[in-house]
Formats: sequence, C-alpha cells, structure tokens
Amino acid sequence: MIKHILPANRYRLKLSRHFSLQANGPIQSFFVNKLLFEFIKHSPARDRAPFQLAWGMLSKESARELHNKIQRLIDEYLQIAEHDRRIPVEDKLTSSLFIMFHEDMEPELFKKQWKTPD
Repeated sequence: MIKHILPANRYRLKLSRHFSLQANGPIQSFFVNKLLFEFIKHSPARDRAPFQLAWGMLSKESARELHNKIQRLIDEYLQIAEHDRRIPVEDKLTSSLFIMFHEDMEPELFKKQWKTPD
C-alpha cells in the first residue's frame, strides 16, 4: 500500500489491483457487519442498481464455470477503473461492485418449504 500525496495535504491510497481481504479478517468483518446492509439498502433506490437474489441448483462443473465468469467480471471492472484513473477526480463517480456466489447454500426460508409436515 502506497500513499499518493495530492494538493492540500490530501492523499490517495494506491492498492494493487490484486488486493483481497483476508478471509474472516477484521476488515472483511467490518465490511460485512457495517457496510453490506448499507450497500444493499441504498443502492437500488439511489441509482437503480441491479439487485437480485437468484437461487437454483448447479452441478459442480457449472458452479466452477460461474465462479470463473464472476472473476472475469471483477477483473474487467478493475481494468475499467484502471483505465479511468487518468480522468480527473471531479469528472468521476465513486462506484462499488458487490458480487457474492455461494456454492451449496440454500436460504433457511427456502429449506422450510421443502420439509414435509410430520
């Protein structure tokens, strides 16, 4: 992590585009506990961001393929952000990309629908 000094003693942290959070680490926990709800709550109303929960059943091969596609999308987002780095800050919008894919996960609400009464 490097600090890039800007006028008026402002700075911008420069992180590697391959930076990732430590799984279950303090920063990841902060994002999950403090920012995830805010992200979901505010994005759709403010900028009409797509928000959808899709549930289905996939083979292991299809899940692996989907994981690879998600990684390519994240890489493309980072490439676009890198390209736009040359654009003055006042001409850019902040943005966030949040994607989560769980293998072998079914919401509890859905599981209750499959259970047969005794």
